[in-house]
Amino acid sequence: MFWRLFLALALVGAGSLRADTVPVGMDNLFVPVGFDDNDEVEIVADGHLPNACHRLTDSFVNVDVEKREITVQPKARRFDGICHDDFKVPYQKVIALGQLAAGKWTIKTAYPGKTETLDIQHVEGKGPDNHLYAPVDAARMGVDIGGKWAAKIRGRFTNTCYRIEKLELIPSGKTLQLLPIMIRDVKDPDGMPCREKEREFEAEVAMPGDLMPGRYLLHVRSLDGRSVNDVFSNIWIARERYVR
Repeated sequence: MFWRLFLALALVGAGSLRADTVPVGMDNLFVPVGFDDNDEVEIVADGHLPNACHRLTDSFVNVDVEKREITVQPKARRFDGICHDDFKVPYQKVIALGQLAAGKWTIKTAYPGKTETLDIQHVEGKGPDNHLYAPVDAARMGVDIGGKWAAKIRGRFTNTCYRIEKLELIPSGKTLQLLPIMIRDVKDPDGMPCREKEREFEAEVAMPGDLMPGRYLLHVRSLDGRSVNDVFSNIWIARERYVR
């Protein structure tokens, strides 16, 4: 008897939590450059949910290989309740497209209608990438001491002989792609033999000084095959100074 009552209450509770899945609009669709045909391709949607009763869920993705077209659409679960309709909820959503063949692809959204171009390069050699990227855990845009935008990354090396060789920045419209290229030395900074040891690292690079006001994506590649992203608003308030 107890278990029947428990099951009935559980079913009632589950019914009360049902929600419709609805498409949600986006303000910006960021399509980074520099993906190869052996990468897991990711794009980023940026927008606002209508109110506090919406929760993001898996996005719709349809890949048409013959037409080289990909249709994507962020979706949300819509619940009943006190929705605070006077407050829109900002969101960022990374949409995974998987591996794509080399060539030009068209990215489309159904609501609202947006179209972007994605250019996939063919990777040379047998390695996973043309560069050895640093293992990045986090990335963030910030303002440096001089009042200009700087990309700041943080991660972990697992061997004492690895270090950042350079941070290669590729501006592409509203996307700023950052490649944290690392290199292996023969000995560690203290002149000792290489050994396994986890240690954190931080690095930063200044952004171009001619960024116009608007929304931008900082897209950082990482050694584990994923990307680390930060969408930010560039607002001009004084000469050579930007704030978030």
